[in-house]
Amino acid sequence: MRFLFRSFIGLLIFSMTSGVLFFAGFYLFDAIKVRSEKPEKKRYQKERVFAVNVAKVELKSTIPKIFSYGEATSKRTLEIRSMEAGRLDYVSEKFVEGGFVTEGQVLFRLDQKDFMNTLEVAEIDLEDTNAQLKEARSQLNLSLRDQEAASIQLGLRRNSLDRQQKLAKSGLTTSSVVENSELAYSSSEQQVINKQNLVEKSKINISKLEIQLKRRLIAIEKAKRNIKETENVAPFSGVMSSANISPGSLVGKNERLGILIDPNAIEVKFNLSANEFVRVINRKGELQELGIVAKLESADSILSFEGKIERVSPEIPEGGSGRQVFASLQLNDYNSLRPGDFLLVEVDEPELRDISILPASAVTIDGKLFILSGEDRLQEVNVNILRRQGEKVIVAGAPEGVEYVMQRSPQLGGGLKVKPLRASDLKNDKAAKSSDVEKIVELDQKKKNELLEFVKSMDRMPENVKDRLIKEINSGKMRTKTLRRLEKGMERN
Repeated sequence: MRFLFRSFIGLLIFSMTSGVLFFAGFYLFDAIKVRSEKPEKKRYQKERVFAVNVAKVELKSTIPKIFSYGEATSKRTLEIRSMEAGRLDYVSEKFVEGGFVTEGQVLFRLDQKDFMNTLEVAEIDLEDTNAQLKEARSQLNLSLRDQEAASIQLGLRRNSLDRQQKLAKSGLTTSSVVENSELAYSSSEQQVINKQNLVEKSKINISKLEIQLKRRLIAIEKAKRNIKETENVAPFSGVMSSANISPGSLVGKNERLGILIDPNAIEVKFNLSANEFVRVINRKGELQELGIVAKLESADSILSFEGKIERVSPEIPEGGSGRQVFASLQLNDYNSLRPGDFLLVEVDEPELRDISILPASAVTIDGKLFILSGEDRLQEVNVNILRRQGEKVIVAGAPEGVEYVMQRSPQLGGGLKVKPLRASDLKNDKAAKSSDVEKIVELDQKKKNELLEFVKSMDRMPENVKDRLIKEINSGKMRTKTLRRLEKGMERN
């Protein structure tokens, strides 16, 4: 009996539980059905608007610049060398590192004793040669007189021979006498030949002595030149470098003793790439005489020197490309620029006309630019990039008078609506903010309703702040700064 009662109670509880679950499932299904049958509210998302800085495209003319780094060099650099070997007898006090010497100043002098002795020996040799030449000319005169006497004697012997031959034909003389006459004539003829030989030898001896005389004169000139070369004189005014000698030092022939640099003949050499070099030549490939500005940076100032491009190196720099260019500098009485100084070089290119100068952030590498079309929407156009000048680019083909975006960003694209921020508007906003920070404005009823609706819809705003704003709005008066903040919040939502 107890078992049946418990079974009945359990069946009753199970039935009640099943009924409750059935009704719960029914009501859930009915609620889902009613929810699905309700018309869904369509929420329209407001188009996002980006604020961008804009400016107008202006066509103008400009002179682009090529920037490069160069090194100061000297056009006139002379190595001071000793022309002769010897001991230094005199050294100028300016012949030191950094010493300034003037044109014609004696830099150093070698001991001239040995060179003077050489000159004296050469002069003595010249006197000896002159004496020998005088003696040879006297000997020539005597030889000519002997030759003349021998020729007269030969004539007499010839007449005597002719007479004896005639007498022999007549039988008045013997053959032995004729033979003696012939022998005497032959002897006289031999003497004439000997005298002629002596005359020719005298002439040859004189010619040799005249050649020797010329050699003696050359030796004297060389000795004088060697004496002159013992004294080294500055050919131009300049500054000494690499000088390290003192009186009494022994120097060798052609030994380098220092370097003389002209500080007023400084030029700058710098490298240009192949593309940059094309801009400084004309259509014939000739170098244009373009102006440059070389800048020397010091501790607290920058010194600028104007100049002009003069020539280009005939060879490409080893291990590089482009060209090495040389330009003259106008020092303007500044004498502290030295070879080896590091200079910043700005080359003025030929003038470009009908171009626009834009910020580098406004144009992509391939020359794409955003401009504003109707309804403040972006339109992308292509421009031709001519030059890049630091943070600016020089372009051609930009439409004149249109407004362009000054800074591109990844979220911008063609067709997007933007809020243009102009420099004039920013100035006006700043002026307005500075003038009416504490200004109180009157609110009309429509404005009050819009502000109250916006403030009440702000769930994240603290209650005390919300109550203060509602109270201020209901008063009908509000500070300009607070009103601007609420209006910006309304625009974002």
